[in-house]
This record gives sequence, structure tokens and C-alpha cells, in this order.
Amino acid sequence: MLMEAWRTKHPTGKLVQITDEDPDLRQFLLEKVLGNFDVVKSSWKTVSESPEYFMYTVESAV
Repeated sequence: MLMEAWRTKHPTGKLVQITDEDPDLRQFLLEKVLGNFDVVKSSWKTVSESPEYFMYTVESAV
């Protein structure tokens, strides 16, 4: 599914993924599956008791 989303995006577009999954695993998988691309991670919590969410922005490496 990840490869299909990457394949069908606009050539200058970005892939954005939001998850509460462990960032060490997620970032590794994005880099492994997509290859030579820039992966940027951001994180935030909505309230003190909520899980931390992570957003990954992927774009072609220059």
C-alpha cells in the first residue's frame, strides 16, 4: 500500500503519514521501503493522557 501511494502521487508531491506507532520502527521501514528519500518526523500530544502522534513527510531526495 505504501509503494502504491508513493507511485500515484504527483511527481513533485509529498507523502504524509500520521501514526502513533513507534518512530524508530516506522522511520526505518519508510526509509527501507522507499529507498533514497528524505523522511522528516514531527511529533505532538493532544493532551497529557493521550498517546504521542508522529507525522512523517516523505519527498524525493535532491
